[in-house]
Amino acid sequence: MSDFTFPNLLHSTPPPGPESIERDGRRYVRDWPASKLVPTVPYIEKDGLRYLLDESGSFAEPNPLRFIDLEPPAKSPGYKIAERQAPPKKVEKKPKAKELPEPEEEDASLPPSFLKLNKMTGLQAVKDAMRDVIALVKLKEARGNLGLPDVGSTLHLVFTGNPGTGKTVVARLIADIYRELGVLSKGHLVEVGRKDLVGEYIGQTAPKVEKAVEKAMGGVLFIDEAYSLFQNGDDSKDFGREAIDTFVPLMENRRDSFALIVAGYKKEMDEFLKGNPGLKSRFVGTLNFEDYSFKELFRIFQSFCVTKGIALDKAAELKVREYISELQKQSGSDFGNGRAMRNLLEHCIKQQARRLSKTNRRYWTKSALQTLTEADIPKEVKP
Repeated sequence: MSDFTFPNLLHSTPPPGPESIERDGRRYVRDWPASKLVPTVPYIEKDGLRYLLDESGSFAEPNPLRFIDLEPPAKSPGYKIAERQAPPKKVEKKPKAKELPEPEEEDASLPPSFLKLNKMTGLQAVKDAMRDVIALVKLKEARGNLGLPDVGSTLHLVFTGNPGTGKTVVARLIADIYRELGVLSKGHLVEVGRKDLVGEYIGQTAPKVEKAVEKAMGGVLFIDEAYSLFQNGDDSKDFGREAIDTFVPLMENRRDSFALIVAGYKKEMDEFLKGNPGLKSRFVGTLNFEDYSFKELFRIFQSFCVTKGIALDKAAELKVREYISELQKQSGSDFGNGRAMRNLLEHCIKQQARRLSKTNRRYWTKSALQTLTEADIPKEVKP
């Protein structure tokens, strides 16, 4: 279909007669200079716009028309002429300057076990500190690959915090992290206490310490409540100090073969690190495990419930929240944190068993066995 124009439309005086007529279902406008009728471009109107028709008379949606109000000569009626809309001009895109590659997402370069740690409830300070430790380990490895001097970093760590804050769980994850980073060959965890390290008589302590370190080669040696090694303070008959004195050279001479993690209350651990002048400097850093907040404790309780296939009805959930809030108020520095939530759930399950035992077994449906009610939540708070 060819396009039609309206020559001299604005500059000629229209002759007498109709300015447009309808004929054979089409509208014609007069071509003033030639005084002949010229068929207009076929169109239809829709939603206040005019649209071109293609040669077959089909509706050509992609070809909208726009209206232009033309000012006619004096004493002539105005016209609204449909005009084909000009196609948009193509804007040439200027070539972009060469961009630097997007930085690699941090999580993609982190060990899988750190991602497990990162999913644990709370412990943000611990997670941040471990990111730094991982970065330091990678820096040390990169320098070694390029033949640069060793920066002297160790793998040994200090954990401080109250019970139930996940120190043992995190120690296991760190053993896995070190193995995944390639700095420890096995990544196993060996847990020891005072009785495993301190002898009763002269000459027994050093061999015990050396045996524990040998067992932890390629992995992590974990000492919870490490401050107990100084059980009797300056008592000359206590060999806890000898254990510390034995650890110090082993931590230095075998620092690339095993990691020592010592844990305990913050105040007591500060005193522990003063037990030997060279002890504190042997650790790469201290990870502080803060007490869980109310929301974090309830989330931990819920995670224990999910693991055991337990659900709370609305009344029971409200009572659990009240119990946790009151438990936090009454507890001191020995608050059990996550461990207290596990103990609470175990107590609730015992109460549920006692309640159901008083009913007929035919009412022990799957839902009844999985749901804790208000009656199952302890009424008295016991820190």
